[in-house]
Amino acid sequence: MWMYLLVPVFFGAGYVLCRMQTDQNSGVVSPGKFEGQMGQAREDQFGHLRSILLALHELQGQHLDTSHMDELLELEELESEETKRSRRARVVSDVNSWGWATMDAPVLTRERDEEDRRRMLYVVARFELPAWIQSSES
Repeated sequence: MWMYLLVPVFFGAGYVLCRMQTDQNSGVVSPGKFEGQMGQAREDQFGHLRSILLALHELQGQHLDTSHMDELLELEELESEETKRSRRARVVSDVNSWGWATMDAPVLTRERDEEDRRRMLYVVARFELPAWIQSSES
């Protein structure tokens, strides 16, 4: 009988411990922390995207093809198309991770070109620049 009581207790304790461990390892700042620390954590996590986010902010609402994305990401000098595709995908993933973490939506979405269904277009969503980028511009 006592075993039926201990199973939910151990399950709950394991869940709480796992959740605490995940929060510590991922660098997540709890909601009660100082807002400046949250901005600093975001800058530490996504600071490498500063120039890309600035460029994308200027292109909000536009459709970019892969050649424009390669120019934006400075990938045009690479010879291998597979390397370009891989690096482009990684940056898009990082930018969208920032978007999901900041505004619960992706910044870049891919859609098929209506004129040539083989090509992909990147649609730049509308977004606000974070304070850690705006403060570094001045």
